[in-house]
Amino acid sequence: MHSSRKKKKKKKKKKKKKKKKKKKKKKKKKKKKKKKKKKEERRRKKKNNSIVLPFLSPCLIRQRLSCAYKTPSIIKSWILFRDSTIPRKK
Repeated sequence: MHSSRKKKKKKKKKKKKKKKKKKKKKKKKKKKKKKKKKKEERRRKKKNNSIVLPFLSPCLIRQRLSCAYKTPSIIKSWILFRDSTIPRKK
């Protein structure tokens, strides 16, 4: 009798462990999606920052390229204006 009881207990423990593993896998997938989104955002920002605007003075263009993450307000407004004027494909 005792041996059969022990076997039943062991089986129950194994089932619980499997459930926990499944939950962990789901969490990992969510993290990967978040990482992909962040990478895409960074890529987009870099593309925007690499654009040299034709009407700006050379010192502003230099400033734009040297510290792209600190964009001057003039350029930010230009980017907003440019985005609003470009016709988007649906």
